[in-house]
Amino acid sequence: MMNFLMFEHPVHFRYIPLMAISLLFVCSGNQCRSPFAEAILLHLIKRDGITGINVKSAGTVALGGEKVTEPTLKVASDMGIDLSGHQAWRVTAELLMEYDRILVMERIHRDMILKLCPVVDGRVSLLGALAPTALDGDEIPDPGFKDLHAHRTCFSRIFEAVYVLYKGLLKEISAEKTT
Repeated sequence: MMNFLMFEHPVHFRYIPLMAISLLFVCSGNQCRSPFAEAILLHLIKRDGITGINVKSAGTVALGGEKVTEPTLKVASDMGIDLSGHQAWRVTAELLMEYDRILVMERIHRDMILKLCPVVDGRVSLLGALAPTALDGDEIPDPGFKDLHAHRTCFSRIFEAVYVLYKGLLKEISAEKTT
């Protein structure tokens, strides 16, 4: 299995931004897709020594405190990501207000967020829209309790989208440094 965390050489600079960037990944239960997206982005940030980016994940129907599913734990571990310490968070209006970018897996998550907190409308987007090989359009479907192959496919898609997101963040940071 390919280790996605060795995808590219690290960027060799440390940067302290003028204004922090905050991103919230959202799925349904916060036990599979969004914690994986959070962990990937946090790994890339740490690997490259970037500061000033706040990342979290939550679920629209999470109760709070749940662990990731067993297939999620297994596939993430195979990809070099440790999610054993993750505990689910539930999306609340207060939580949404803390983040300037909210990346959701499916349109239903966007709809639920906007019913809960309409003021964040301009901050919500579909993570899958960033993945160049979007087989399912802009959405990243829940692998739920499907087999490991379904989880690998889902996580590969999430990795691809998060990597594109990260490259965009690096460009923003670089542009901010020159202004």
